[in-house]
Amino acid sequence: SSIRIHGGGVALVKTDGSLWTWGRGDTFLGTYKPTKNSQEDVVYATPGDDTMASITKDGKLWTWGNTDHGKLGRPSSGATFLGRSSEPTMEDVQSVAADAHVLVLKKDDTVWSYAYNYCGQLGNGEYNVWKDNPTLEKVAYLEDVIEVSADWQLSAAIKKDGTLCVWGRGYYLGLSDENSRIPYPE
Repeated sequence: SSIRIHGGGVALVKTDGSLWTWGRGDTFLGTYKPTKNSQEDVVYATPGDDTMASITKDGKLWTWGNTDHGKLGRPSSGATFLGRSSEPTMEDVQSVAADAHVLVLKKDDTVWSYAYNYCGQLGNGEYNVWKDNPTLEKVAYLEDVIEVSADWQLSAAIKKDGTLCVWGRGYYLGLSDENSRIPYPE
């Protein structure tokens, strides 16, 4: 079993592979009480910023919730709520971290990202980009990763050798300049 909490949403994966979600009503397509999701064979799930992401035992990533900023990894027009797609967002996935942007750790130990990228948190070299980015892109200069984490304007990864890599808004990384951006993992 595992449980993840973020932004008012809860994702509970039971040992039988069932997924239970609850939180802010329609935001997580559930209720304020634990509700069994129809998805089966779930090994990992996490709420994001008005979204939910799950990984099934075959390594497929599934997303649903608010579409703004491309947070579901699929094209949309504006901010609407969508249910889980009939097609996975990505395959060969081992873990996912979600907020207003999403980091996907693939089974080959590479990291992919999509969605909100104002401070460089996607790790693709761009920042100050106020556009929806539903396109999955490989994070530059980052391999051999064992864990990822995402927060509002910040991303982090731990490599197999124990190295911590961070990128995004420098202010949250202890840099004195509130406007500093780190658009690649360091």
